[in-house]
Amino acid sequence: MDSKCEYEILNEATAVEYARNHPSLKELFAKDEPLTCKEIGDGNLNLIFSVWASRDPSRAILIKQAPPYVRRYRDYKLTPKRMLFEALYYEVCSNLCPEFIPHFYAYDEQLALVIMENLNQHIVLRKGLIARERYPKLAQDMGHFLATMLYSTSDFHLSSLEKKREVKRFINPELCQVTERAIFTRAYLDDEMNRWNRFLDPLVFAMRDDQELKMHVMELKYDFMTKAQALLHGDLHTGSVMVNQNDTRVIDPEFAFYGPMGFDIGLLLGGYILNYAAQEVRIADPEERASYQNYLLDLVRDTWKIFAQEFETMWLQERQETIPMSFHRRFMLGLLRDTAGFGGCKIIRRIISAARSEDMDGIEDAHEQARAMSLGLQIGQRLIMEREDVNDIEDVLHIVRTSQPLYPFAKVSSYGKC
Repeated sequence: MDSKCEYEILNEATAVEYARNHPSLKELFAKDEPLTCKEIGDGNLNLIFSVWASRDPSRAILIKQAPPYVRRYRDYKLTPKRMLFEALYYEVCSNLCPEFIPHFYAYDEQLALVIMENLNQHIVLRKGLIARERYPKLAQDMGHFLATMLYSTSDFHLSSLEKKREVKRFINPELCQVTERAIFTRAYLDDEMNRWNRFLDPLVFAMRDDQELKMHVMELKYDFMTKAQALLHGDLHTGSVMVNQNDTRVIDPEFAFYGPMGFDIGLLLGGYILNYAAQEVRIADPEERASYQNYLLDLVRDTWKIFAQEFETMWLQERQETIPMSFHRRFMLGLLRDTAGFGGCKIIRRIISAARSEDMDGIEDAHEQARAMSLGLQIGQRLIMEREDVNDIEDVLHIVRTSQPLYPFAKVSSYGKC
């Protein structure tokens, strides 16, 4: 296959041919050497082809292609042009913090694909957390990544003209609409795409009827739609981070756009808290459970503190004298509250939705799963509803620690209270 051709969906055979002939891979693969390919995608949207030298598997790349539909739901059409935004985000990252992304080889507009480094010495962070692994560099790496990306693409660093040009370049309407529906809308409606543990029916129905909860969610949705503070990854959950003991990489930024900073931070920290709720039943031994849940809360605290410290340091170095410190403090507090609210929305979405999380779905006993999910829903609701009472990251951790599983139910009323 010619590396430049009309759009067609690759398969394992054509992916090998494509890789063999792509000019960006000449130094990696000899023209006639045997190559092996396996389609390894397990996400909702895209095809992922791992291609490697048959005699030397360490020489390997990934080809990520966007089909004109959602991979898991083929009747749901979605533009393959979404891969452009992944390429654009990697371009920005390569200038700001290249150590935290895979090496990027090429973007092919015609075939709607990107070619990148194969991180075959890493594991998806979500899988590592489910297996109760601990990563000593994770909080430092992700705090630094978030601070660098969010500050450097904000109005605090860019000129007004530069910022507005970048906002225009990253207008990503179709995938923003996916997020608006999936995170802020469907979970609170009787939608045919929703899935949940049916032992939780009373809690799910109570949430749908909770007008105060839905008002808070709509406030966050409005901010997501209108607050173009900085360039976001847009889908920064624990499935979009690859890790090992020494290295952290961020992947899958096709949802990138300019939005509220707290959304990226909230999705990541919400993923840690979702795993916290799952470990409530995944770990039988009370001491081991407490130890790992404390590790997860340490990740939340340390990631936020490292982010905030580095963000504030960059801001204060460049701060204009006309900006009073009171504005600075108010902004950081608002950002923390946004983080809590968006994190809560993400937790709920991962429990009541078509795209649930392995953290919860991997719990085989339905009653135990309902217990963990009810804890996650309780935490998620409280992070949303009580975010204006948050004044410090310790207040977020207090919400998590003082929440309890609601299942089995005594009585469920509005706001998930028993």
